[in-house]
Amino acid sequence: MLGALYDRVAESAYSLAVRILERPEAAEEVVAAIFSQVRDEAADADVDELGAVVLSLVRQRAIVRRNTDPAIREVGAKRERAAVEIPEPTHGRRHSLLTRAQRVQLRQSLAQLAPDERSAIELVFFEGLTQDELADRLNAPLEVVRRHVEHGLHTLRGAPLGSP
Repeated sequence: MLGALYDRVAESAYSLAVRILERPEAAEEVVAAIFSQVRDEAADADVDELGAVVLSLVRQRAIVRRNTDPAIREVGAKRERAAVEIPEPTHGRRHSLLTRAQRVQLRQSLAQLAPDERSAIELVFFEGLTQDELADRLNAPLEVVRRHVEHGLHTLRGAPLGSP
C-alpha cells in the first residue's frame, strides 16, 4: 500500500516542498521523513485520504523547516511571486488526487477570486507564508491581508469540486 501511496502523491509532495523551501535536497528530506512517518498507517488507510494527509504534513513540515533554517529562510525572503500551476498528471504514470474536471473547476474557481484574494491565498497555501509575512510581502496592512484570505476562502468554499 505504501508503494501505491508513493506513486499517487510523491511527485505532488516533492513539488510542494520545493516550492516552499526552494532547495531540492531539503525538499527530498522533508518528503522522505513524511513517508517514513506514515509508513505504518499506509497499510490500512485509503490511498486518497492518506494522500491528502501526506500533502498536508509535507506543507506543515516544509514551513517549519523554512522558518527554522536561516539559509532557507533567506532564499524564501528574496523569491519573487510566481503564478500557481496545478500540474497535470504525468502521462498516466501517476494518479492525480483530483480528476481533470476537478482541476479545471479549481482553476476556474481561483480565477473568479479578486486578484488580491488569489495572491493572498496562493502565498499562504502554496508558499507557506504566515499572515504577517504575507502583509510584508504584499506591503499591505495585516487586517487587509486577513480579509483577503478569509473572503477568498469563503468564496472557494462555495465552489465545491464534486466527487472524484
